[in-house]
Amino acid sequence: MRLAPLFALSLLVAIPAFAKAKAHTAAVGKAHVVTWATAEQPTVRLSLLVRPLIVDGLRKEWVVGEAHQITDHSFVVLQVQHLNDALPTDPAPHFIWQTGAWLLVERNTGRVTPLHLPGFDPALSNISWFRDYAAYCSLGAGGRSLEADLVELGQRKPLAHKKISDWPLPAEAKPEPPPTPPPAPVSPLGIHHGPAPRVPSIIERMNTGAPHPAVCGAIEWDRDPLRAVITPRQDMPPVSLELGLPAATPDSPQPTD
Repeated sequence: MRLAPLFALSLLVAIPAFAKAKAHTAAVGKAHVVTWATAEQPTVRLSLLVRPLIVDGLRKEWVVGEAHQITDHSFVVLQVQHLNDALPTDPAPHFIWQTGAWLLVERNTGRVTPLHLPGFDPALSNISWFRDYAAYCSLGAGGRSLEADLVELGQRKPLAHKKISDWPLPAEAKPEPPPTPPPAPVSPLGIHHGPAPRVPSIIERMNTGAPHPAVCGAIEWDRDPLRAVITPRQDMPPVSLELGLPAATPDSPQPTD
C-alpha cells in the first residue's frame, strides 16, 4: 500500500524534467519578393528578397540578407520592418520596408535579441562579421566625421576605432570621358561601315539584401593578426583596424606517463 504514494511522487518529480527538455527551433524561411523605395531616390524601386525568421513554428520577424553563424547554436541576421508611413491626414495606411537592428538568434532557447552596435546605421555602411566580431563605418559625434569601428558582441565600446575622413565626404573624382571617336566613313552609296549603334539593355533592379550604401561597402578580414580592412570608397585608401590577437591554435598534446 505504501508503493502508491511513492509512485505518485516519482511522477511529480519526472514531469518537470520532461517539461524542461522541450526543444526549440529557429531558422530563416523562404524568400519573398517585395518592393523597396529609398528616401534619396523616391522614384527608384528595388525588388528585394525578405525572409521570415521562424521561431518554434511561428514568424517572429522579417529579415533581409544572409545570416552569419556565430556558434553552432546561434546566428545573427539583419531585421527588416514593414512600417506604416501614412500621415495622420492620409486616407489609408501606406506600408514601406525599412531595415532595423541586427538580431542575435539562439536556436537552443528560441530567444531573439536586438543587438546594440555603437553608431551603426545600415543606410550608411555595410557590416562584415567574423566570429563574434563586427566591422563597419559610423558617424562621429555631431555627424562631422566618418569613422571605422570594430566591435565584439557583448561589449559596449568598440575594440578598435579610427577616423577615416571628415563628413560629408568630398565629391568622388570622376574619370575623364574617353575621346569621341571619329565619324565612320561613308561609302559612295551612303552606307555606313562603322559599328552598329548599341541599344541600352534593361537592367533588372533585383537585390538579395538591403540596398547597397554609398560608402564602406568593401570590408576584408585577416585572421593572424586579427584585423579588419575597410575601404570607404574606391577612390579612398583602406583603413586597417587591428586587434593583435593570436590566431586560434589547437591545444598542444599533454605528456603521458
